[in-house]
Amino acid sequence: MESDARSGDPAARVDLILPQVRRACAPLPAIARESPTDPIPLAAGQAAEGLQILLAVSAATHGAVAAGDVSTLAAQVRKLREARKVLQAAVDNTDLLVELLRSVDL
Repeated sequence: MESDARSGDPAARVDLILPQVRRACAPLPAIARESPTDPIPLAAGQAAEGLQILLAVSAATHGAVAAGDVSTLAAQVRKLREARKVLQAAVDNTDLLVELLRSVDL
């Protein structure tokens, strides 16, 4: 699989990247729980969750767009909506801190 990832196979690259992303993101929920009033750790955890969902969708739909495989793509709509929801929450939490800083003229 690693040689496939190096040769440029997108599905193999996702298979190689996803465990690394999961490992890197694993501590983020605990960090967010330790800082419940800080929106940035929460946003980081949400962004990490969204990234993992998108990578899983990418792996599940590899080649479906080019092949016109609508049923494979349609099967991922729920996950795409879930990814959008958590990524939007990450943006909203980031905006919250920006607004807090703006309110104190920073």
